Parts: sequence; structure tokens; C-alpha cells
Amino acid sequence: MTSGPDSSPESFPDILRTGSMLDRAAEILEDDPATIGPYRILERIGEGGMGIVYLAEQGPPLVRRVAIKMARAAVRDGRALARFESERQTLAAMNHPNIARVYDAGSASDARPYFVMEHVPGESITEFCEERQLGIEARLELFVRVCDGVQHAHVNAVIHRDLKPSNILVTTESGPATPKIIDFGVAKALGAGAGQASGLTQFGQIVGTPEYMSPEQAALDGRPVDTRTDVYALGVLLYELLAGSRPFERKQGRDTSVADLCRRIREDEPERPSTKASSTIARRLRGDLDAIALKALAKEPERRYATPADLAADVDNHLRHRPIGARRPGAFHRLGKTIRRHRAAAAVIATLSVALATFAVVSADQALKRRDDRARAEEQAKLASDTRRFLLRAIGSNGPVVTPARVVRLVETADRTVLRTAIREEFADQPVLLAQLEIAVAQDADDVDAMRESRGRIESLLGPDDPVTIAADEAFALKSSFAEGEPFLVSARERRIRLMGAEHPDTLRATSKLALFYKDKDRNDLAAPLFEEAIAGLEQARGPSDPDALVAKVGLSGSYLERRRYRDARFLLEGAIENIRRVFGDRDRQTRIALYNLAIAHAQLGEIEPGMRYLRASIEVGWNYPFGPGRDPLLLPLHRDPRFEDIVRAGRLNDWRTWPPALYDADQRLREGRYPETEQLLGHLLDAIKRVEGNKASDWADHAQWLLARCWIMQRRFDEAEALLDAMAARADTLSGDRRRHILDLLVQCDIGQGQRDSAQARLASVVDLLDDESRYMNVEGLYAQAEAAAVAGRERAALDLLAQASDLGLAEAERMDRDLAFARLRPSREFQAIAKVVRSRADVRLEP
Repeated sequence: MTSGPDSSPESFPDILRTGSMLDRAAEILEDDPATIGPYRILERIGEGGMGIVYLAEQGPPLVRRVAIKMARAAVRDGRALARFESERQTLAAMNHPNIARVYDAGSASDARPYFVMEHVPGESITEFCEERQLGIEARLELFVRVCDGVQHAHVNAVIHRDLKPSNILVTTESGPATPKIIDFGVAKALGAGAGQASGLTQFGQIVGTPEYMSPEQAALDGRPVDTRTDVYALGVLLYELLAGSRPFERKQGRDTSVADLCRRIREDEPERPSTKASSTIARRLRGDLDAIALKALAKEPERRYATPADLAADVDNHLRHRPIGARRPGAFHRLGKTIRRHRAAAAVIATLSVALATFAVVSADQALKRRDDRARAEEQAKLASDTRRFLLRAIGSNGPVVTPARVVRLVETADRTVLRTAIREEFADQPVLLAQLEIAVAQDADDVDAMRESRGRIESLLGPDDPVTIAADEAFALKSSFAEGEPFLVSARERRIRLMGAEHPDTLRATSKLALFYKDKDRNDLAAPLFEEAIAGLEQARGPSDPDALVAKVGLSGSYLERRRYRDARFLLEGAIENIRRVFGDRDRQTRIALYNLAIAHAQLGEIEPGMRYLRASIEVGWNYPFGPGRDPLLLPLHRDPRFEDIVRAGRLNDWRTWPPALYDADQRLREGRYPETEQLLGHLLDAIKRVEGNKASDWADHAQWLLARCWIMQRRFDEAEALLDAMAARADTLSGDRRRHILDLLVQCDIGQGQRDSAQARLASVVDLLDDESRYMNVEGLYAQAEAAAVAGRERAALDLLAQASDLGLAEAERMDRDLAFARLRPSREFQAIAKVVRSRADVRLEP
């Protein structure tokens, strides 16, 4: 008796050791049904102690292949069934392109529960990489997308707890290789999140696959696990993708002990991946990749990456040749290397300059007013000059320090450590400026502890009444909790009143900051009168177009709404909205909030028409209320208006977190031939991306346009598709090699569809040129492109031979091959059909319950 095509025969002692007797008995006794609900069963494709997975076909009107997981008839244990139900709920709650989706659920005729999920025609991520001999960069790019999927699960309060290659399948049916996470059968819900299944794990029970278990899981003592357990498993997966083996393997032979493996996972330190890798790639792994893998595999959870997103960020930093957070880089030259790589280096410097203004350059002006002597002026001028020199040195540029740019984070998380190190080295002999710069970086990172420490150093050096100290107190307080921050802000305002007078603009700005702090902490009764005081003083001193006064008005309108003073909010904003739009621009956050608050004020006053007008205006400039305006209870009066649903849909799409699921849905509808729905969804999505990001090119827009071009090609609307793809290709210098290749692939289809054979062949030659030099003629993509070129040229024999070679190397893109216009004349031949059959069989899913 064997357990499957890849297993060796099990003897009776093996069954006792592995605990698989129940599996064997269930396999013998259980027959496969012909149908489950409305689905026709095609074959059994996976099984385990808890359930069986079938490949099935859904009947009209929506004809598609699906995977159905059904509880075993032999298992009636309430705990197992509860876990099965937990997995069903867990998967249904998630919607991410890198997680297999649930379509349907129900109970079979014998009352066994089942759920219907996406049919993932792929192979495990490690097999996919090995069979195609993918390079390190390609493996890391797949890994980052797996991290994205796990992060989505964590956001939905679910820990997978059994991440391993066989639970991560890679499919190529919809175009680029896409990893899909499956099998949440042992997932654990956090708090009251999706799929809550408390009490399903017993003390001493192994939950997960031993080689991928974290040290806390391997303790086998029922200790709690958190999201960092999945981070550890991702570290094992990364290790395996890089080194070809896991950090800890079960010993070979009949005396294998799971207990010994668990002990080594708990106690032994893993070797660096580079020591286990082949000599040809070991050098490539030394340094960043060794450090990233070992940080993810740290024994103590607190020493690992806090989230899969942090792990993915470090991998992405390595791919983009940025410093990583897992190892301490060198000093200044690494910071210069880091920022030089950014195309938007000027934006980083512009933002840093803005953040420092309060602490460094502006403080020089304040100090001059306080100490009107030449020596002090020269000292502050030197500080400003040093700051500028530091920033220019950091980017290796002699260009302008400040350039127009949208406000972004100063630097990415992994770069921030490098920046801090460089600051400390550069300004070690200027402690005040050093503390000011450290506050600016910590403020950007929401690092309250670092801000507290730097604020204290500034006060000890300058005293509590120095303008630099007061500014530091305000910056620290605005990032702090209510209990800690309020005394600092109150004291800062009192000191400004004592030193500058109550009517000084700096004092009035301090009043506005305190009001904003109260508003953010839901103390609108305290916020409103302070906002009113600040607005009156700033308008008198600076006029009605003063930016600080306008920001205070937007804040005050929010406090009025929270206190149900709707008429006051309407009156306040209608008198200021034109100035707000003119001073800040339509795309600024202040404008978006002002328009939205106006919509609420009108709605609550029963003024439906202006309420709808301002709500639409706020959405059109990119405003996003969490989960869409339909979730805002203050907009209930607008719900009955027939225009409201369209606005709600657009508002939901203004949240970039909805874009990956929308792209995934569009891809699914496209594969199912639902072209009008696909086109409509992509049109709405592209509109939203433009609203939120403006006209700048982005990966989101590129992906959506690529899918739209595919949709048009499938409808033989070649002219429209070609125009869109040509516009994308015109930005070749901003596109990755893979993205350019995918665009060229579709342009080839346009050429063939329009009978332009010469152009198609020229583009196919360009596709081959975009592949790595050493693998150009040896990998699947290269062979496939050459097969297309041969078919277009009428060399059918050569095309078939090249397709056969691609198939031998692991071609699994059945849908692409079936739709490729280059093979239209080959498709009826028996040889082509034989190759296609092999490709389709390779694409079939192999799920593990």
C-alpha cells in the first residue's frame, strides 16, 4: 500500500509512528461521490485525516473548474469538524490575489460540510522554482508576494500556522507566475477575527509540519503563538528557496524522531543559507540574504521581523540594492548609496528639509530674534549650512535641496537605521543639531521613545524656554498618548504666551496644535474653543487665506460635526472652501476633508442636493472614508438617493487596499469570459487610481491597463489594445524587464490579429532579448517566444519542436497556449494537442487537505 505517487511503501510500524492509520482506513472505506451539490466530481486530487479535496466542474451558466474540500465520512469527531468549519470561515473572510478564494459552501447529502474554492492549476513554489531553474531574483519576487498574502491573513486576524511549499502553489494560467496560499486547516484566529476556533489545539499536539514549525510551536507545551510564528515559517521557506534545503531536517532512516527535530528547532542555531547552498550561488547569498533569513528564523519571536510586511520590505530592499534592516550597514557611504538609488531622491530631500525646518533652520531665525548678536547668527548659519551639506552629501548631488514633490515618508523603514547612523557620525560634535535631526527622523517613523529621549537632551542643553525646546516638546506631544502628550502641549502653549504674547502667530499655532491634539483624542469639547481662538487670532494677524487658519477651520469643522453643530460646520466651511481649494489645491488632504465634512453637514440638515454634490466632489478628488462612505453613519440621510450607490462604489475604490482584490476579481472574470464585467471593473479601478495618485505612472495602473488590453484582445479589439499598450511601452525606462516583456507579449497578439507578421517577429525577438543572457535560449519563456516566432514565420515543425522543449522544461501555462493567436494553425494538429494535454495535466492542482 502506498500513500501517493511520491511516497515509498509504509509498513505497519511506519503507520504507528506517523499516526496515519486513520487516513489509511478512511481511504479504503470511502467512495468518491459523482456529484457534490451542483458540482460534478472529476477526480480526487488530495486527502488527509480531516478532509478530501476533489477537482470538480461547475455547471452552466458559470462553467469553471473548482476544488471542493469535504469533511471525511470517517471523521465525526467534533473537534475535527470544528476545525474544518473554522477553515471554511477563515478562507471566506479573505480576498487577496495570493490566497485561494472560497466561492461557495454547503452540506452534502450525508450532511458532511464542504466548501468550494478556487482551482489553482499549479505546483508547489519550490517545485516551480526548481523545475524552471529560476534565478535568485525571480524566487525572491515570488516570495515577496507570498509575504503579501500572509500579511493580508494577519490583517484579517488569522495566523496560518502551517506555511510550507505544498501549501503555496504557483500558477501561470492568468499570465505572470502567481503564488497562491492554500490550506488554512490549522489556522488560528486572533481575538474575534475571522474563523474564530478557540480550543481546537490541545496541549502536546503537533500543529503544523515539523520542519516548518517555529520554536514556540516546537515546544509542544501549548504556549501561545502570534503572527511571528508565520514569520518564522516564511523564514524557513526563504531558506529553502535560496539554499535548496531547510535549516533543520529530520534525520534519515527508520529511527527518525520528531521530538529530536523539535529539540533542535528550539535549541540549535541555524546555519547561514550560504553555507548550505551550492558554490555557484553561495557568494550571492552571503551578506544581505543570510542576514534576512536568520533574522526571520530567530529563536525569540521579539527578535524576528514583526510582520510579514517587514520581512517582505527587507527582501524588496535587497532586490532594489537598498540597505536592509536585518544587518547594520556601514556609515555614510551606504546612506549616499541608498538615497542615490531613489528616482525620487529630490522628494526625499524635500521632505526631510520640511521636517527639519521646525528644528534646525527655522529655529535659527527664532534664535536671532531672541539673541540679536553676530556670534549667534553665525553659529546658526553654520548649522543651516551643515544641514544642507549633509543632505547633499547623502544623495551625492549638487542639485537644489528643495524641489516640488508630494509629501512622502522621509525614508523607508530599512533605510532609517542607516540615516540615523549617518546623522550620529556627521553631527557628533553638535549635540543640539544632532537631537533636532533625530527628532525629525523619529517623528517620521512614529518612534515616540526616540523622540522622548532626544527632546530630553535638547531641554538639558538649552533649557525649557528655548524655542528649540518648545518646538521639540510640541513635536513629541503630538505623537504621544493623551496622558503623556497633553501636559507638554499645555506647557508649550503657556511658555509661548509668557515669552511671545498671546497674539503672536507662533502662540496661535501652538493653540491650534493643542486643539488638534484634543480633537484627535475625541475631546471635542476642549478642542472647539481652542480652534476658535486660534482662527480668530491668525485671521486678524495674517488674513483669511493664512494656511494655518484654514487648517484650523478644517479641524474645527470636524469638532462641530462630532458635537452635532451641523449649521456651524456648514457656515464655517462654506465661507472657507474656496480659499482652502485655492491655497492647498484640490488633491490635498485638507481639501478632501473639507468637502466631505460639508457633505455631512448638509446631509444632517436634510439638504440632500448640496450634500450629494459635496460628497461627489470629495470622492472625485480622492477622499477615502474607511470601507467607503456607505459605512459613515453621518451620511444616512443620503442613503435613499439613487446616486448614492455609485458614489459609495467609487469611494471604496479610493482606498488602495481594495486594488489588489479588484485586480484579482478582474482577472478571474476575464478567465471566465465575462468581458463586459471585466472591462467595467477595470474602468472603475483605473478611474480610482487616477483620483488617488493623479496622472503619474504606477504599478497599479500598469497592471490594470495590462488586464484591460488582454480583455480587448480576447474580444479581437486589436486597435484599442495596441493603442493602450503602445502608451505603456513608451515609458520603457520606468518599467521592469518583466513588465516590458508582458507588454510585448500582448503587442505580438495584436500584430498577429491584424495580420502584421513582420512586426510580430520583430517584437518576439525583443522578448527574447529581454531575458537573461545566460538563460535566453534555455528557459521556458525563451523557448516559448521562439516557438511563437517560428509559428508566425510558417515554420510549423520548428514551432512544435520548440513547444515540446518548453513543455519538457515545465511549461504550465495552458490557458495562454490555448489562446495564443500565433498557434492558430498548429492547434488542430495531433502533436500540438498532445503537447497541450501534457501542459494542462501539469497545470492541474495538487492540494493537500
